[in-house]
Amino acid sequence: MSICLVLALHGCLSKNKTVDFKGLKAINGTKLFINSFGSGSPLLVIHGGPGLSHDYFLPHLNELSKQHQLILYDQRAAGRSSVEQIPDSMNLDTFIRDIEAIRQEFGLQKINILSHSWGALLATEYAIKYPGKVSALIYAGPVPMSQAYQQQAEASAGSRMDDAFNAKRMAIMESEDFQNRTAKGIEALFMHNFSLTFSDTLALSQLKLNLNDNFIKGNQMLQRFTGLESYDYFSDISAFDMPVLIIRGENDIHLKQADDQMVSAMPNASLVNMPTGHFPFIEAKEAFIETVNEFLKAAR
Repeated sequence: MSICLVLALHGCLSKNKTVDFKGLKAINGTKLFINSFGSGSPLLVIHGGPGLSHDYFLPHLNELSKQHQLILYDQRAAGRSSVEQIPDSMNLDTFIRDIEAIRQEFGLQKINILSHSWGALLATEYAIKYPGKVSALIYAGPVPMSQAYQQQAEASAGSRMDDAFNAKRMAIMESEDFQNRTAKGIEALFMHNFSLTFSDTLALSQLKLNLNDNFIKGNQMLQRFTGLESYDYFSDISAFDMPVLIIRGENDIHLKQADDQMVSAMPNASLVNMPTGHFPFIEAKEAFIETVNEFLKAAR
């Protein structure tokens, strides 16, 4: 069955025009899965991973579509985007050009960006290369802006792994599904690991990763990813003049001092703490939506 285009757009968008699309689009030499809905100021959403998909944002971000045109996408070799990639295309520059090509595809002069976790690095790199195309930046649970924090981050994660956690993790890895590298088995391990990042473990059931049968092939391609072997963005982000919001879960596995340094580095940044873990849009959905809407309204 072919992908059905609900509404095609050519040229510039008016502020309140609705552009709904869900399916594959030819973007920057590949096919990316894009899910766009809602109306209002455009908000591009960048998922974490690498290798996950936009699915885990939904339905939690749906309320934002009442005031914004949401544009969610699966990065190349991830989710429902094509896993058939030229190995040389698996690099930071290509991923940034993918974002720019999406902006152009939707005819948008400027975009707001909401990134989560590893997606923060893509959002930052895009804003460095295309500062005139970014109206505002929102970071939710960002990874540290410098690789210098890596050892501390790993130690922080390790401190949460007790004997019960490790025993269950081993049981999952020894299961038939995981040994056969099925999507079900791999997702079980992901979900168990993500349990460390929730304040309320009951909310974990609301995290929908929806890994598919192409995950292994896509992950193998992502092993070739280059461009972030060594990075430190603190100097670069000091030049950002757009409004920036960092939303931190107080129980996030990532480091508070990295977020504090991030806020200090940027001249127009603010930090909002929420009583959550790494997925504030799941654990504190209403507060998250309200915070994002208020920030973007003020940033216009």
